[in-house]
Amino acid sequence: METTDEPGAAMVALTCPTHGPYTAWRVAGAPVVAGLNDCPRCIDARQAEADRDGREKAARQLRARKLRQLADIASIPPRFAAATFDGYQVSTPGQARALAICRGYAASWSSQCMKGGSLVLTGGTGTGKTRLACTVANTIIPEHMASVCFGTVSSVTRTVRATYARNSDRTEAQALADLLVPDLLIIDEVGASTGSDHELGLLFEIINKRYEHLRPMIVVSNLNADDLRKLLGQRVMDRFEECATVVAFDWGSWRAQAGRA
Repeated sequence: METTDEPGAAMVALTCPTHGPYTAWRVAGAPVVAGLNDCPRCIDARQAEADRDGREKAARQLRARKLRQLADIASIPPRFAAATFDGYQVSTPGQARALAICRGYAASWSSQCMKGGSLVLTGGTGTGKTRLACTVANTIIPEHMASVCFGTVSSVTRTVRATYARNSDRTEAQALADLLVPDLLIIDEVGASTGSDHELGLLFEIINKRYEHLRPMIVVSNLNADDLRKLLGQRVMDRFEECATVVAFDWGSWRAQAGRA
């Protein structure tokens, strides 16, 4: 046994039930107090665990903060902010097919990103199109930390037209470039009203740029596929036929009965 320069202190041999023999300093005659004379390897393990817990807590906090930011950016309508695939009630074969396609699209998000895969949801009002489009967003945001932007045709094109103001510090090109940034762009209410030639031109420009850059889209329209083709033109629909799945919501409105849109 060695002694220190401090009277009454000595190095003693102790045994850790986990790591075996070790030595520690303690005052002669004093009891071995847990935490004061612990095995150094146990102390290191506890510190490593504390560090790991701290890193995991920091990572959880960072993830939660980023998810809140992504939710703010997405601007999903409050009515559909918590929509899930499991909550989508199916009563017709068409609804089952639409649900399966949208669920599959979300499940294959990684490959959809690589190829610029898109969805076109067409059909009458109150058939669940917007709900399923938002459910895709609600799924890929937490699972893939994907960035999503939801907007109607009017709101999306308005952001571009705002650059025409004399006091605007942004250009049309910058506004269009901003619409390339989100991993997924959802454009709702396509064809809900008769747009001007300029609005339709902007819509084509937005769709075309995302198509060229392999950026996924979900286009939601109250028109059927034929009428949507007439509205957007053959060039736009040719692009969708190449990279998108067109889903017909060809059943009656059930918004009034189920409170869905």
